[in-house]
Amino acid sequence: MTEGETVTSAKPSVFPKAITIMLWFMLGVIGVKLLADHYRLISCPYPLEYREAHTPATTHLMLKGGDPYELAQQPWYTNVYGVAFNYICYPVVMVFGEGYPVYRAIVGFFIWCCCITLYLLLQRLKVPRLESTAATLIFYASLLYFVTPMVRPDSFGLFLFMVSLFYPVISGYGWRSLVVSMVCCIVAFYAKPYFLLASAFLAAYMFLFVSKKQGLIYGCGFALLLLISVLVVDQRFETYFSNAFFIYTNYRIDKFDYMIRQLSAYVKHSPGLIGLMMMGGYAGWRSFKGGSWKLNLKNPEAPAIASAIPLSAFVAVCIFLLFVYRLGQHQGAWLTYLFQLMSPFLLLATLPAVFRASIRYKRSLVMALLMINLGINAFAYLNHTGEVRYSEESWKLLKTLTEPANQVLNTPVIAMDLLQENKRVFDTGNSEYFQYGGERNGIWSSFLSPHPEIQDRWMEARREVNQMIEQQKFDLIVLGRGPRYLTDEAFYSRYYTLLVTIPIRMPHATMREEIQRFDVGVWEPKGKERPKTERNAIYQKLYNAYPDNFFVNYYLGFQLFEVEKDYRNAAFFLENAVAIDPSPPILSSALGAIYFNHLQDYNNALRHFSRAYQMNPQDKSARTNLGYTYRKLGDEKHARELLGE
Repeated sequence: MTEGETVTSAKPSVFPKAITIMLWFMLGVIGVKLLADHYRLISCPYPLEYREAHTPATTHLMLKGGDPYELAQQPWYTNVYGVAFNYICYPVVMVFGEGYPVYRAIVGFFIWCCCITLYLLLQRLKVPRLESTAATLIFYASLLYFVTPMVRPDSFGLFLFMVSLFYPVISGYGWRSLVVSMVCCIVAFYAKPYFLLASAFLAAYMFLFVSKKQGLIYGCGFALLLLISVLVVDQRFETYFSNAFFIYTNYRIDKFDYMIRQLSAYVKHSPGLIGLMMMGGYAGWRSFKGGSWKLNLKNPEAPAIASAIPLSAFVAVCIFLLFVYRLGQHQGAWLTYLFQLMSPFLLLATLPAVFRASIRYKRSLVMALLMINLGINAFAYLNHTGEVRYSEESWKLLKTLTEPANQVLNTPVIAMDLLQENKRVFDTGNSEYFQYGGERNGIWSSFLSPHPEIQDRWMEARREVNQMIEQQKFDLIVLGRGPRYLTDEAFYSRYYTLLVTIPIRMPHATMREEIQRFDVGVWEPKGKERPKTERNAIYQKLYNAYPDNFFVNYYLGFQLFEVEKDYRNAAFFLENAVAIDPSPPILSSALGAIYFNHLQDYNNALRHFSRAYQMNPQDKSARTNLGYTYRKLGDEKHARELLGE
């Protein structure tokens, strides 16, 4: 039974009126909660994730009349996704202006389109409205998790993916619907490359279960259209496929255990869907166990297999296999492929199968499983949406510092501010991956030549940035602490002085229960530092906003200790950090050094050096520091034991 056929099923049982009202009320409450969560994500004026500015940056350059794939614009505007979504955003941004809320509203529109599509398909398959609504809310909650509601082409591509698969089925595989499917699939490919899979799924399904001839014609026709589009796009955009395709093939960060952990998390947090899958599998087995599965390759008009399975079930199996083989091993996405691709097709495959089957209490069981899954998706997964503005004062402080500067070597988290101020950007989020796009490895090396100009341009960009640092052409350097892709803190600290480190927390970007956090260092040119009173005002403002934040106290303490040489206030902030989290040994060592060397407070030095030694008794410096502290306090016995005298 396919989605396009008329579904014959026994009339489902009816819940008592009171229970029906209660269930609708619960769904309404959860729906309002999800809408409120979505609104908070859309309306947040700050980035929800480290790389969120890269899609707006591409559109920004297009609005200015520039070519975002011109070699000269790389790596500053490198975009590893496609350009189709940017063309969708272009007219909207022209009218409403640039900003995260505008872009996220566009993303939200396509999330709602995906949800409406799922609901209409379930209704077409005769799934009761109550269960269809619950399933749609599960899908909605899944699409609000992690990166999908951010400024990315995921929801746009997913909508086209669903349309390209199901429009032909609904239209009886007419040629007009197949052409529409091809076009949608090609546009989806230029949103994100993996949405190209829809064409392979549909061609294979038609060959196996509809008509071998139609499947082959569809597959060949799509391949021809895709080839034409690739030739046109490659001529139009100089680095398009190097950025949007070959970076993926060359920069592989795949791990098998990462896929296993994702599957484990999905099973753990989707018990309702797993239960429905088991019920649907049982119902499907009962329905098809008498069918013929013999392969027929003679009649081109006939399907290769006489007994058809629903397209949604076929796609769900294919997605699972691809997830295990490749998609799930990619470490850049946590549960994203499962929520975007697996969840809707599981719902479309299992719910109609269960309602067609004769299973006692099936409606009660289905509703219970759906409500369990919905509760977990809506509350356990989306438990950080109320905190998306947690770092608001940090963002405001960053903007206060960067706004007067004309030239800023930037971290991606402030790229949108620079774009809105029409300033030059040096990192929009995916810039660091540009260097990997020039090679043509594996099967591609057989008929494509490498592009050495990619690596040449990368090295040229690095030289340009480092020369600008040496010549102090940046009014500010605002980068994450530590090594960066274009330069290194050890290098630019020769020419710039650290002003302040501002911890940024992005609670919605949560992977494996780990909230995304970045420590943004703001550096001023040496010899042009602002007065001490201004620096102290910045430190006080940051502390007043987050007095109980470990990282605020940690970085302020080390700033005052190592840069400002203000040892008494350094001790204050580091003591606060120890009170919040005493586990890092470096805190106790630093406090011990401050009290011993600068404040001559040997009792407090003893307290902290003792803790540092207890945490790491193999550390020779911790042992020595403690020994000398005992000597200062007149305890020669312990001093000699520790110093080995």
